[in-house]
Amino acid sequence: MERPIGVWISAALVIFVMGGWIGTILGASTADQWYRHYPFERGTLSLAESIHLEKAVSELETLQMVRFLARTATRDKSVDGKYLHEIAGIEHLRQHLEQPELRPILDFNSGLAHVDAAIANENAGKPELAASQMKSAEAIFQSLGWQDCSEETLKAAAARDDRKWFERAGTKEGE
Repeated sequence: MERPIGVWISAALVIFVMGGWIGTILGASTADQWYRHYPFERGTLSLAESIHLEKAVSELETLQMVRFLARTATRDKSVDGKYLHEIAGIEHLRQHLEQPELRPILDFNSGLAHVDAAIANENAGKPELAASQMKSAEAIFQSLGWQDCSEETLKAAAARDDRKWFERAGTKEGE
C-alpha cells in the first residue's frame, strides 16, 4: 500500500509547524525563567534590589524616550507646539518619580527640554513663549546648583548635549 507523497509531505509539515510552535513556547518560557532567576542564583541581587533596579531602569528608559520625542519635536517644523506635550511628559515623570536618586537626572533633562522649547519658540517667532520656557529652564538649573544659568550658558549646554546625541546616533547634526 503506497500512499501518495502529498500525505507524507502534509504530515511532515504539520509535525514541523507543531514542533516550531512548541519550541517557541518552551524557549520563551525557559528564557523568561532564566532571566528572572539568574541574578538570584549568583547571589548578587536581593529581590528588593532587583525590583528597585528594574524600576530605575524603566524610569530612565521612559525619560530617554520622552526626551528624544521632545528633541525631535523641537527640530521638526511640522509639529508646531508638540514639544510642549513632550515637556509635559517629562514634568509628569518628575512628579511621579518612584526613585528619588533619579531626581537630578530628570531635572537636568527637563531643564534641557525647556531650553530646546525656548529655542524652537524663538525660531518660530514666539518670543514671549521662548522667554517663559527659558525662565523655567533657569529655575530648574538653579535648583540643581548651577552658578551660571544665563541664557547663553543654557543654550551652550543644550548644544553640547545635542552634539553628544548626534555622536551616539552616528549622524551629523541636523540629519
